[in-house]
Amino acid sequence: MRYWGLSTTGMRQHNEDNYYTPDGSDCELVIVADGMGGHLSGEIASNLAKEEVIAQIKRCNIIIKPEKALREAILAANTVVLEYGKLNNASRGLGTTIVAALLYSDRFSIGYVGDSRIYLYTAVDGKLSRLTQDHSYVAELVRQGMITEKEALHHPYRNVITRAVGTSDYVEVDTASFDWNKGDALLLCSDGLSGSLDDLTIEEIMNEYLNTDELCQTLIDSALEAGSTDNITVAVAVNAENDL
Repeated sequence: MRYWGLSTTGMRQHNEDNYYTPDGSDCELVIVADGMGGHLSGEIASNLAKEEVIAQIKRCNIIIKPEKALREAILAANTVVLEYGKLNNASRGLGTTIVAALLYSDRFSIGYVGDSRIYLYTAVDGKLSRLTQDHSYVAELVRQGMITEKEALHHPYRNVITRAVGTSDYVEVDTASFDWNKGDALLLCSDGLSGSLDDLTIEEIMNEYLNTDELCQTLIDSALEAGSTDNITVAVAVNAENDL
């Protein structure tokens, strides 16, 4: 596997996003989390969730059921963030989205809550497929046919999410598993990217810059040029051709 990741504050005062990619000695886990709450609460929430998911997954010596492992790890993160909020009055109302992927040579599993996204780029045809469904108000409107994807990008309630880690005693975690091949790639991102660039634009950038150090920066620069005012975070995992 090969990994890239990058995060920027963008037009905000604080960066409430967090991400994780392996350093080569860790399990093949990738995470992006987008916190909320203001006054640094969002940054705390996203970091707590990220670290708890990492810790939970690392405790599993052998993961037989990766979807179950991801679900339980995110539920544990929900408890950690919720308890932190209860103990710290200034942080009440904090929460975070999370997308996480456990990677294997021919298959991967994902778990997610909120409106951060995971995309699969397939090398054989250069196509990008969205694997997650946003847990957001505008996503529900799109699914009901009330607005289009393009209209959702500019909807006044586009930032309203319907699920988050750390805001209630229980949160529903969506999971799924997929096959992938050598040369394919996963893109995990916060809505600072996906809320400004449509899927086709992201696909075009992936086609031009995949397997280069410029990919993450180009994605972020393109989102900023498109008017993103949010924190922007991207993490990329490539099922590298030279992996054994």
